[in-house]
Amino acid sequence: MHVSRRTFAFAFAAAVCAGVPVCANTVLDPSAPSTLALYNLGDVPDVAASYSNQIFYEGLAITGNSLLLSVGDPATAAQKVWSLPLVRVNNHIAGFGVATVYDQVLSYPGTCCLGNIVGGGLVPLGTDLLYTTNYFSYLGQQTGPTSNLIDLTSTGVAAGGLNYVPGSFTGNGAGQLKLSSTCEPGDFGCNAQGDWYTLNLGGSVGSYSVNGITAFNVGVTALSFDYVPVDATFTSPGIVLGDSSQLRLDYYQVDGNGNPCNPTMNISCGPVIHMVVSDTLIGLGVVRDPVTGDILFTSGDNQIYMVTDSIPEPGTIALVATGLLLAAYKQTRVVRRNKPSIYPSA
Repeated sequence: MHVSRRTFAFAFAAAVCAGVPVCANTVLDPSAPSTLALYNLGDVPDVAASYSNQIFYEGLAITGNSLLLSVGDPATAAQKVWSLPLVRVNNHIAGFGVATVYDQVLSYPGTCCLGNIVGGGLVPLGTDLLYTTNYFSYLGQQTGPTSNLIDLTSTGVAAGGLNYVPGSFTGNGAGQLKLSSTCEPGDFGCNAQGDWYTLNLGGSVGSYSVNGITAFNVGVTALSFDYVPVDATFTSPGIVLGDSSQLRLDYYQVDGNGNPCNPTMNISCGPVIHMVVSDTLIGLGVVRDPVTGDILFTSGDNQIYMVTDSIPEPGTIALVATGLLLAAYKQTRVVRRNKPSIYPSA
């Protein structure tokens, strides 16, 4: 069994931040592009109120107009994936609607592995889900009410993020299923061959088997990640990831196989863009909204942040706050947030 440094960071954060709504210092990196802005969307009261023990905001995914949030609950094997309706205003995410349980998945089989939680990988496939678990590493697949778990611990991977390379990434590994690890090659109990993996699955979702795992050493571990197409800020197809070692949210260009192209490992790679830095784990879940281009990520102190490459006008923020409050008053909690508008991170 491999216990990642993430496990110790979680325990430390839980002890230091107990009873404190926000204790982390999460800010834009000093070298981040000047076009980027960072907002703290806060926690999710509907979700937080449903638990009486310490939990962890984990993986993120977007399906249609809803954000999926997996919550790690170390007290039980039954983990909840929540659905949060997205409130988009003027081509930006401004908040979330009332949370509902989207699905319930298993983090470990039977009575095994008390304390195992869902990880940063969360991939919707229609109404089905693929996901990862942390501490003991499983690849989970959920179809209807049934969870099927594939044990990955023998590979030496400490499962982090999970995602398919988008079909639009022609020449960059389009269609491959990628798994990141929070375990660095050379560390005790880790796979010496790599910190990123390509999974070859056989069968269909719900009854997948792993027909092959190809390991790559790209020199960066990740809690979660998502792919970013070319836009005004990112001039090459790339990947945004939560670096589990450096407590940063970073952008890497991708290589021909859809893996991060790390210039410290390959001098032909483009430069890394440091986007956000923190004193706690960030990027436990990462997702790019395909509608607005906003990038959402979760943090170790159970906050949801947003990075955007264009700053909303101050008047827009005020209108969003007013509109959400009026809607909540008139329609009885159509939108319920502790911070109904988007607030710049301190």
